[in-house]
Amino acid sequence: MNKYCVIKCYDEKHLPSSDSNFPNISDKYLYGVCLPIISEAENITVVRWGEQTLTVNSKFIVPIPTPKYQVGTLVKFIRLGELRFGRIAEIHWHWKNQSHLYDVIEKGKRLKKRYFEENLVVINK
Repeated sequence: MNKYCVIKCYDEKHLPSSDSNFPNISDKYLYGVCLPIISEAENITVVRWGEQTLTVNSKFIVPIPTPKYQVGTLVKFIRLGELRFGRIAEIHWHWKNQSHLYDVIEKGKRLKKRYFEENLVVINK
């Protein structure tokens, strides 16, 4: 089972990228995003964000439980009183509730609303 974390810092200098194609990383895009841990060393944690790998000072890493669903999972949910279908695009951490929130793509568009685990059901193909 993969380990997951969120990065908790407010300064871009603490988020160096190990991928030269990603020069302008900003914590405002990463705040609260659930990231799988690739490797851990003494003071460094390597995480994956989409296709990128990021090397982060371990003091800014907060471990969290593994999400029930993964990015790319097909799900069904109720939106505006109607049964809808979509794919998980990104997973966030809700600090106050200590739970996962899911961004869903429906018909090629990312929905503004985020869903909790209990509001989603996996579609088995």
